[in-house]
Amino acid sequence: MDADLGDEDTVPFLEQPGIAPDASIDGDVNIQVQLEPPRSLTLTNAITFVVGTMIGSGIFASPGSVLVDAKSAGMAFIAWIVAGLVALMGSACYAELGTLLPANGAEYTYINAGLHPVVAFLFTWTSSVVTRPGSQAIMILIAGEYLCKALSGTEFVDEWTFKGVAVALNTVVLLINCWSSRWGAWLQDSTTAIKVMALVLISLLGLAWLAHFAQDPDSAAYRNLHGDNAFSSDRFSIGLFGLAVVNALFSYDGWNNANFCVAEMVNPARDLPRALVIGIPLVVVIYVFANLAYFAVLDLDSIADLEAGKPNESFASTFARVTMGRVGGVILPLLIFASAFGATNGSLYTAARLHGVGHMHAKGGGRAFW
Repeated sequence: MDADLGDEDTVPFLEQPGIAPDASIDGDVNIQVQLEPPRSLTLTNAITFVVGTMIGSGIFASPGSVLVDAKSAGMAFIAWIVAGLVALMGSACYAELGTLLPANGAEYTYINAGLHPVVAFLFTWTSSVVTRPGSQAIMILIAGEYLCKALSGTEFVDEWTFKGVAVALNTVVLLINCWSSRWGAWLQDSTTAIKVMALVLISLLGLAWLAHFAQDPDSAAYRNLHGDNAFSSDRFSIGLFGLAVVNALFSYDGWNNANFCVAEMVNPARDLPRALVIGIPLVVVIYVFANLAYFAVLDLDSIADLEAGKPNESFASTFARVTMGRVGGVILPLLIFASAFGATNGSLYTAARLHGVGHMHAKGGGRAFW
């Protein structure tokens, strides 16, 4: 097989075995092509991978850090919108790359074709050892913590208890995706629907709160959002606003995940750009309304104290306690659990495609260091 291929650098990337989803090559090489998963992901699946991996735990925690740097509710809204536009501009580049190189692997595929296989290998190695495990560990720990909070009905849970639950949850996600990619896609669709409904619930509660207290000078809604109050701050600076945008970008991470499974889309040329153009603006709108809800219910000083860890209570838990009482202390943690659990599933599903395409590249005559 190596003799037939000759020097790997002379073979166009999408014609290398195991890389091109539509390749038609005779002999042993065709065995590698048949390892490509079937085209089963629809536009809806692609949108849920975009939305579901972007909405994790950030929107339930990051508003405090964004507000602290933005210095006012109005500038915080602008920071969230600017961060969303940055993500949308990045997605336009990825839509072009994904349709030009319709193979799994996202950055690996693009770096391998545009720069050099060594650089692509280093990216995949870093992703496998550092970035993906780290981000997934954070997400599944949050899922375990909030599941324990919901089941125990208390804000304080034993650290080793929720870490053990997180390990069990991570094992469940792993087994589901090992058993069937369809199950993994179904889980992503389901958890995305739940987390969107959770943020819609938060937004509706905030809008109801705003409608009731908007004209009350003693309310948080009036002090934070009424007229010039929304932008009233003598501490604003461009540098701090930039930090606010950076903090907001954390909650937009994951918009590129659909590119990792382009080869499994039924119609990638049509569905990938649509998924990005629909998914990212949808998340921006959801985030803006969620922040509106937070600012309608909680004082800016209270939000700053929560960001600083005073009192020792999570941002979302405080919102739930104020708006829904004890019931909120159970419902919202469950919704945050579903959000973090779904983001973990989406990250693991797409990470497998990154590693898989590198492995198939090596099997088909790629660089020896694979």
